[in-house]
Amino acid sequence: MRVLFLGTGAAEGYPAIFCECAHCTTARARGGRNLRRRSALMVNDDLLIDMGPDLMASMHGTGANFGRVSTMLITHSHGDHFHPANLYMRRSNFCATTPAQMEVYGTPPTTGAIMTAANERNLSEEGFHLRLNTIQPGDSWQAGRYRVTALRAMHAEELEPVFFAIEEGGRTLLYASDTGPFPEETWLQLREFKFDCAIVESTMGIGPPGTHHLSMHQCVEHQLKLESEGLLQPGARRFATHFSHNRTPPYLECVDFFAPHGIEPAYDGLVVQV
Repeated sequence: MRVLFLGTGAAEGYPAIFCECAHCTTARARGGRNLRRRSALMVNDDLLIDMGPDLMASMHGTGANFGRVSTMLITHSHGDHFHPANLYMRRSNFCATTPAQMEVYGTPPTTGAIMTAANERNLSEEGFHLRLNTIQPGDSWQAGRYRVTALRAMHAEELEPVFFAIEEGGRTLLYASDTGPFPEETWLQLREFKFDCAIVESTMGIGPPGTHHLSMHQCVEHQLKLESEGLLQPGARRFATHFSHNRTPPYLECVDFFAPHGIEPAYDGLVVQV
């Protein structure tokens, strides 16, 4: 399973567009791994998690080919994770070739938002070359070669957010963003898995504990709990992602913070073989 981090930033990106704080100033000066697009993930060449406003920039920056994506999972419909204008680019007048038919999975607020976007342009699922699948937290299903499980997230409850466990080829991946402390029902469901790679958000940085996002300390706590409860395979890779400039230091300082715990801060363009 090949995992590509298309973006690792929070809603405002890193550095934030109009911000001149110390973190943003340092990130601009250092460049490279300090520059973060809005968060999204690609698995192999055919599964996409989230499609925020930086999808084209991610393609330019990583060489990703989204024309082959046949499965898209959407965590929730906040604008940094779901940008419906991307779907318009699948129409025949914008796309000279026919993209792969795409199965899209999201909770009711997300699939409803896609239908609203389609109706505004007098389009259908066929016009976007996709089929909508409405899911609920706790659901498991087969999507092509992947077995996917949606796990309840603690985020904007009205959007019914989820994150995902993905199984393919004997390997299992956890991608947990956006969420605060995992609900108990989610921990119960997680105990059905042993992960080869666990990616957990850390939006709140070095600050007080979050309730609808995790701090860097909480990210460590969640990763250690996954390990202590036997939910990680021996040698499993562990990552932090979804970084906000507000309390999150630049990349090298994140490396120093997470290294004692065996966790790696992800960066845009990072490729991991799981």
